[in-house]
Amino acid sequence: MAKAKKKRRIRWLRVFGAILAVLAIIASIVAVYAVNVIKTLAADLPQPDQVKIDIQEPSVVYDRNGVLLGYLGSNSPYKYISLDEMGPIVPKVFVGSEDHRFYQHGPVDWVGITRAAITNVLHGSVEQGGSSITQQLARVMFNLGMETSMDRKLKEFVLAYRLEQRYTKNQVLELYLNMVYFGDGCNGIETAAEHYFGKTAKDLTLSEAALLAGVLPAPSVRAPNSNLDAALKARDVVLNKLLSIGYITQEQYEQAKSEKITLSKETLAEQDAKGYALDYIRSFMVSNFGSDLTYKGGLSVYTTFDSKLIDGLQKSLEDYLDYRDKTISGTVVLDDKGVRQPQPGAVIVDPRNGEVLAMVGGRKYSETQYNRAVAPRATGSSFKPIDYAAAIQMNLLTPFDTWVSEPIKVPIPGDTWSPHEFNMTWWGQLTVRDAIVRSSNIAAVKTALLVGIDGVQYYAKKFGITEEVRLVPSTAIGVNEISPLNLALSYAPFANGGYAVEPVVIREIKNSGGVTIYQESPWKYRVLDESSAYVMSDMLHSMFMGNAYTPKAAIDGRFLAGKSGTTSSWKDSWYVGYSTNFVYALTVGIDADTPEVQGAYKNMTTKHPGMWVWGYTARDLFKENLIPAGPKLQKPSNLVSVTVNFKDSELLGGSGQKAVTSITKPDAVPLQASPVNWQAVELNNDLTVTYNGACSTFQPVTVLWPIPTRQQPPLDNCGSVETPTETETPTTATEPIITPTTSTTPEPNIPHL
Repeated sequence: MAKAKKKRRIRWLRVFGAILAVLAIIASIVAVYAVNVIKTLAADLPQPDQVKIDIQEPSVVYDRNGVLLGYLGSNSPYKYISLDEMGPIVPKVFVGSEDHRFYQHGPVDWVGITRAAITNVLHGSVEQGGSSITQQLARVMFNLGMETSMDRKLKEFVLAYRLEQRYTKNQVLELYLNMVYFGDGCNGIETAAEHYFGKTAKDLTLSEAALLAGVLPAPSVRAPNSNLDAALKARDVVLNKLLSIGYITQEQYEQAKSEKITLSKETLAEQDAKGYALDYIRSFMVSNFGSDLTYKGGLSVYTTFDSKLIDGLQKSLEDYLDYRDKTISGTVVLDDKGVRQPQPGAVIVDPRNGEVLAMVGGRKYSETQYNRAVAPRATGSSFKPIDYAAAIQMNLLTPFDTWVSEPIKVPIPGDTWSPHEFNMTWWGQLTVRDAIVRSSNIAAVKTALLVGIDGVQYYAKKFGITEEVRLVPSTAIGVNEISPLNLALSYAPFANGGYAVEPVVIREIKNSGGVTIYQESPWKYRVLDESSAYVMSDMLHSMFMGNAYTPKAAIDGRFLAGKSGTTSSWKDSWYVGYSTNFVYALTVGIDADTPEVQGAYKNMTTKHPGMWVWGYTARDLFKENLIPAGPKLQKPSNLVSVTVNFKDSELLGGSGQKAVTSITKPDAVPLQASPVNWQAVELNNDLTVTYNGACSTFQPVTVLWPIPTRQQPPLDNCGSVETPTETETPTTATEPIITPTTSTTPEPNIPHL
């Protein structure tokens, strides 16, 4: 028995020894291979003394006239500073955050790498990084990139050992803090401190230094001047780590976490008028060209913006909203972030080619960087022209047709919806023209149901609305959220004879060598025939004919047209006005319906702020010739003038016979009036509208021909028509030009704006 056990033990020892021998052979082979790979890589790698700090130039942004708009990236001069000049806080925070065993381990922290690997395996994702500060310096110093590969990691190891053979730990840390990237074109701690906080690195507080340390892992998305919330969350992570490893006390932690971060007012104030436009350009550039090329590529970006127009618009908006604060509400209302309420969002575009001329996203960029000019908001009645345009285009209505403003019930899934007029009264029989001026919800809903909600959705998309337009009856009165930019573009067909235009914000981009690498040309496509577009403008022009509901903005005899809009409780107040050479969309509203801003409603409801502010700011811009008078609106020759007599009608609140004269398309002139009983009229296959006759003393609504059961939008065959830029110049570039439709370079495909 003992002999058998001994034999089994010997047999297992032999097996174990064989396994160890095989593993040793494999390890030797791997070691020899790794040594050879490292030798090969090391032969091609530079020595530390061969490295020069190469700080690239920021991209420069110009307006349509070649005037400087600003920089993408820091224009603060780069400055190398010693570790002593950084003060005690900065080195301590970055060592604690990035590599708290920095002074205890060698060039590579094998303990940290092992710990990070185990943690990441247990979590099933990358939760920790194991790279030492020296490895990170090697990566930055020798431009190894962020690619996850064995080749890059081995190069990092080799260079890390070379760096620590040449430099002390303090010298490595000094190089690291002077070379790492902090976002927005800032390389080095001194440049970042000056750019973001307007101070030197040694003057940074614990909270500010922790915020900059938190930016490092993702500088493109955590740059505090563009995403302060993300930067603050990253700061808190850094502070938690510093507390956990004993680098700071609980008291220091609490004080730093509660400290309010104040960004450099000089940096932000310089952008008060132009900051929103620059942010929009920055977003486009980073999305399509990447952070490195945008912030450090030395590009020249030529935009469609007009800097003088932006300055004038921002100043005028600020002046009149301040005036409202002082004279109407009597106080300044602040939200929980200290931002004044209400706030504007304004865009001015050229309807002839879609070029964006001005963009203002708030009262002051230094106060709030949230860009309301591109933020979707419920539009209210400013959406209604799309309802009527669809009906006019489909020959379902004329300006002198009538709707009755009365109680109605519209079936919706499981219930009925009963819209009402904004002043909670009923106006009786209204012509289409007067329904637009009075902003009748009932008339708009009836028009949308006549067209079909799917037809309204179709035309909204054709007109340039990229946000969701829901297939619900309330779409007719502006329940969907649309940005001022897209709403402005949707009015372009009324101003330009029926063409939808796509937005253009960048005309051309040149690289640091002056070679054009991107060019944009305007595109347009027909969505309305010329006659329908003119009829719509003629009706919307009535908003400037002195009616009590319209702004007093008819200035210097120029043609103006437009439409107002409000949402529930006046949370948003809109006006979109236009002429042949501009569309100016403005919303004035409350950022959030919270107790902190309830007092702002007094400011909102005393006067229609959208109309009021639009009228006065437009006057300022016209007076300064920042928006010159455009060409005359051309009336198509085929339009006819028709007079219709309404007998025994409650039209416009009167009685007896009324005569209404309006222009219309010849194919829409009725042969005879045809009264329709609205007790139950099926408008399409899905919706039935029922009217409560007992609630109304008005005559049944009269239309001028029987209503069809369904209409299909007739513009399926519309194509795109390319239109060259008015100021387009030939290019002599030898490098390929990126266009919206073709790309012959390895750059990412640039989407059409």
